[in-house]
Amino acid sequence: MDKKERIERFEKLRMGLFMHFGLYSMAGEGEWAFFNNPKVAEKYGELFENFNPEKLDFEDILSQAKAAGMKYAVLTTRHHDGFSLYDTRGLSEYDVMHTPYGKDIIKLFTDACRKCGMMPFFYHTMHDWQNPLLNEDFDAYLKYLRASVEVLCTNYGDVGGFWFDGCWSNSEADWQLDALYSMIRKHQPDAMIINNTGLAYRGIISHPYIDAVTYEQGHIEKRKKIPGVQMPAAEACETLNNHWGFARLDINYRAPKSIIEALASSRGFEINYLMNIGPRGDGTISPYDRGILDLISIWMEQVRDIFYDAETTDIDAGSRNFVLEAKGKYYLFVFDNTSPESEHDTANPVSEKIILRGMPRRIKTVKWRDNGCELAFSNNENGEALIEATGFEYGRNLIVRVAEIECE
Repeated sequence: MDKKERIERFEKLRMGLFMHFGLYSMAGEGEWAFFNNPKVAEKYGELFENFNPEKLDFEDILSQAKAAGMKYAVLTTRHHDGFSLYDTRGLSEYDVMHTPYGKDIIKLFTDACRKCGMMPFFYHTMHDWQNPLLNEDFDAYLKYLRASVEVLCTNYGDVGGFWFDGCWSNSEADWQLDALYSMIRKHQPDAMIINNTGLAYRGIISHPYIDAVTYEQGHIEKRKKIPGVQMPAAEACETLNNHWGFARLDINYRAPKSIIEALASSRGFEINYLMNIGPRGDGTISPYDRGILDLISIWMEQVRDIFYDAETTDIDAGSRNFVLEAKGKYYLFVFDNTSPESEHDTANPVSEKIILRGMPRRIKTVKWRDNGCELAFSNNENGEALIEATGFEYGRNLIVRVAEIECE
């Protein structure tokens, strides 16, 4: 599989589940607790000695993610605190095999992915807060890092990709990325190579080997494609609250509207959407995490058959709206569709007039995909068309609504 094929396969996945899990999950103060809170850092040895997530059930979590339309999953094999969820094969005793749990969590994860029909991806930190070699002997540290990643390359079957994070901690350093990426290519020739550029450099191509650029915490934007040039894929990764790892007192969860709109916008811009959850220390996930997956599944009911293979178009639908093409038809994604405020409002409140510019053919029919109701329209001159987008009837609001357009 060459680079073009890797990228196209990844882009067809469209949506994935990110999971941040580790010792910090037991502390319940987010994935940076070791770095930010001295009291948590002091008891990290105790967390290690008591790590035993007996309720961790990847098959249960991934089955729900699959039902929501997610096709791949990314798990933190080692985060910045240096603790590994996999058997490091003698490289370090600071791994899951030396805890009371004693089972290779990455093996459990990859087995569950394959059983659920999800493609496994591995997150791995570049920056390790607890490894003294990072500051004392950087070359030796990088050898340890490459050996760690090689364990992941050679013991868990085919991997969808490697998702690195932490080079931003010292952007001036020589991380010897050629050696790291070449080693991955040797063992996993079809795996995506992704290295998160962080909040300050969203969408930046950091190395020729990179297969996908990242948009951490969203800020999704349409990318300019250069004719004849193989562009990397793109992926937006977002949290549901303000933390990647479980934070017990962070109840500032994003509204479902924000998440659905980000997912839809990502699809319109040909950017994969990677939604993060942080399992608790015992391995369970919160009711909110499950609730969001359920709501995404409901939203996907109107587009599941065209969501993955539809192509973007140059049709201008105004504002944030966009149009995809699939199976000879066009699909208009409408943001901010009106909704009745109460049961006393009319069944169909104010209609929104949407002008489409650049239609290649004249419209024959338009209907909402969620209820099959037909919409009034008119074909104008020079590839323009006007659609009367009726609002949701009482009892419905899918946030981003999709209309199916059939042309002559």
